[in-house]
Parts: sequence; structure tokens; C-alpha cells
Amino acid sequence: MKTEKSKAVAKIGQLSENDLKALELANIIPKGTPSAQVQIFATVCKEKGLSPFQRQIYLLPFNKKEGDKWVTHYANITGIDGYRTIAERTGKYAGSDDPIFNDIKTEFLCRAEKLQHPETATVTVHKLVAGQRVPFTATAGWLSYLPGEKKRFNWDRMPFLMLGKVAEALALRKAFPEALSGVHVEEERGGFEEIKDVEAVETNEASLKILQKYKGELDKITISDKMKKEAKDIISKAVKEGLSPQHSKELSDYGNKKYLELKETEATVTKQINANE
Repeated sequence: MKTEKSKAVAKIGQLSENDLKALELANIIPKGTPSAQVQIFATVCKEKGLSPFQRQIYLLPFNKKEGDKWVTHYANITGIDGYRTIAERTGKYAGSDDPIFNDIKTEFLCRAEKLQHPETATVTVHKLVAGQRVPFTATAGWLSYLPGEKKRFNWDRMPFLMLGKVAEALALRKAFPEALSGVHVEEERGGFEEIKDVEAVETNEASLKILQKYKGELDKITISDKMKKEAKDIISKAVKEGLSPQHSKELSDYGNKKYLELKETEATVTKQINANE
């Protein structure tokens, strides 16, 4: 007969009632998850050798529209380190290259050009095949994986890191399909979740129109001192008109970039005038 202690100490893939309660409280298994989905999750934990108790894997609910109804689906999620661990266990993982953005550029070069975010990220993963180190390359597009506005804080804060993780996950899954099937990294969420709140989409589109309008207002300023004085008023007007926080930052960054360009132009002109004198 099993003791209470032995019941509570469950193996991965053999979740006791106590385990389920603990994982639900920790939101590893979302409250209300169907029992069949919990069993699938437990099986995946066992097959992949990942512990939900250490948050190496968890269930992520997401929405998809089926006909006229929104239906909740679930994805088994691990981190990029979990992906690497699973690949490493095959004994054939031979490392990966750093992400390349927009076809040929490193993150450093993109940031030097003051790009807000990459359009694409490409990662190459290497696998030992018949003793040879073979490359597997995958590319992820920004618009294909960018999540809805309410879930994109990290994408706005760390755009290159987030898209790079998606590209690496795609490359790892291409190299190790059997080991990694049925598991995703959370950064892929935007690729399979549909935005349920149509109003939020419309609001975002309206904000984009406001952003473009007031970028045009900033473009009309041709003197740096005038830019310094008027940019705040222009941004304030845009916010009052409905500009989102994310687009407010983009407009502010655009104003700063414009100011620096004007300063540089003015300095060049002054230098030329002084040289002619």
C-alpha cells in the first residue's frame, strides 16, 4: 500500500492528484484544462524528459477560430534552453550559429542603423549526420510571429532576442523533428494564436494612422532648435488623438533621430561656411 508521501512524489508523466493541484496553483497547468489535455501533457513531459515542477515545460492556452466560434487550444511550451537540452540528449547536436538579421546583418549592425526591430532572423543549427557536421537553417519573419499588443512587451523591449529565439527553435525542430515534435517555445505564440479581440486590432490600426500623420508633422521641422521645442507638443497631440504607448515610443524615437540628423546637417553647413571664410 502506498503512503501519502509516495503518492505526492510522482514521476514525470505520472501526475498524482496532489501534483495536479500544485501545478495548477503554479499555473503550469491552467485552471480548467480538460483532463484529456492534461494526460497528453503528462505523456509529453515523460517522452521529452522535461519536469513541469521545475518549469522546464508548461501548458499554454491559446485561441483559434473554428467557424463562428472561438475555441481554446493548448500548446506544450518549453524555453529555448529546453529545446537545446532535448537536442543535446540525442548525441547529435553540434551547436548553432548566432542569429543573422535581415538576411546579412548582425544585431550590432542593425542597431547601429537604428532599426527598431528586424524584419527577419535566420539561425543555422548543426547536427552530426554519419559523422559529418550538417547545417540546418531556418528563417522567421517579424510579422509572422509578433504577438498581439497586450502580449508583446518583451518583443518591444528585446526585438532581436525574441525573433532570434523563434528562428533557432525552427532550425532545431528542422534538425531534430522526432525529438522536438509536439513542443514549442513561447516566442512562437504569435505564429499560432489568433487575436480574439477584433477591437484591439482596429485600435492598433487607428494608432498606426496617427503615428504616420505625426511623423509627417515632425518631418516638416527643418531647424534643430525648433524640433527640440515642438516635438513634445506634437507627441502630446498624437497621444490625445489616440496614439498607443508602443507607437508613442516609436514617435519619440523618430523625433530624436530627426533632431540628431538636423544637428549633424547644421554642423556640416556651419563647418563649410567657416571654411569658406
